[in-house]
Amino acid sequence: MTQPQTDSIQRSSWVPKFSTQSAIATFALCLAPLALSSGSIFMTIAAEEMTANQVALSRVAIAALVFSLWNGIRAIAPASETVLGQIGWREVGLLIAAGSSTAAFLVLLAWALAHTQVANATLLTHMM
Repeated sequence: MTQPQTDSIQRSSWVPKFSTQSAIATFALCLAPLALSSGSIFMTIAAEEMTANQVALSRVAIAALVFSLWNGIRAIAPASETVLGQIGWREVGLLIAAGSSTAAFLVLLAWALAHTQVANATLLTHMM
């Protein structure tokens, strides 16, 4: 019996190729649950010095600052994206509804953390 030659074995096509973009996506997917799960703890720590509404306002202000910097960088960088067209009234309504829902979530989470323990507040607010 002869042994098969290992030089003729090729890499299987189902093995994905590893790229920088997939590494960044994997890192982001691993970091997102950590950030979501630690948000309530950080709000509880912040609520020791501020009221619940101040904590929610601070989170929204920090997010607005980060997104404005991000959009500023995107405005300076050359556009490699395709333009999809103008935004209609339906999209504006959906954006307003999503923003209102997020703001309500932050206020309700801050209020629940002010009146209950972290586990109960997280359970109540994530049932939305």
